[in-house]
Amino acid sequence: MSAACDMSLLRYRNMIDAGVPAEQARRALPNATPTIIYVTMNIRSLMNFFNERLCTRAEKEIREVAALMKKAIVEADTIDREEALIFDKIFVPKCYRTEPHICPESPRTSCGRCKTLNQIIEELKDLRAYKAATVDDGK
Repeated sequence: MSAACDMSLLRYRNMIDAGVPAEQARRALPNATPTIIYVTMNIRSLMNFFNERLCTRAEKEIREVAALMKKAIVEADTIDREEALIFDKIFVPKCYRTEPHICPESPRTSCGRCKTLNQIIEELKDLRAYKAATVDDGK
């Protein structure tokens, strides 16, 4: 497998050297090739990125990238302690955006880390039914 990746990388470099634009030459690379990317996001976009990509339902590789990005931002020299604490609270999986923690996924697709809104509603219905039954029983 490694030889095939090496051959693909060699073809890619030869295409670049021949003047083929990088976006076209990339077709010679296998999907598993390491890639360097540069990203620019505002705070709102970062929040959304972390909400989605720190979720346990995201693929492992992108969760690892998101965790490293969050660490780099929170530990950056240009970020003061107060900002770091704020970022640490808002750059979280989507189920941790609220207090109490509520998963916005359906019960079928939730990872189970937090209760879904549907599960909480059902629990409240059960609690109300229990309270109504105990009041009717004179307890």
